[in-house]
Amino acid sequence: MQSDCFNEHITINEGQDIAVLTYNLQNYFIDSHGVRQAVPLWNCTEVYRLENDKWNIFHNHWSFARHPSVIQNLSA
Repeated sequence: MQSDCFNEHITINEGQDIAVLTYNLQNYFIDSHGVRQAVPLWNCTEVYRLENDKWNIFHNHWSFARHPSVIQNLSA
């Protein structure tokens, strides 16, 4: 299995104790002929909270990517 992440974006709140990371994830597998095959494209959102000087994942969400600009960026 191979993966590519793209369209990464990080937003940090004014208190600098909450961060939101969003990105797209494309996974691939190598078929029996050695050809790389794409599997469904994902959107990911992860929310981190700073506690005791350590960033911890507070929430994450995954969904299939369907937005045309995301699909177009993948094929470019």
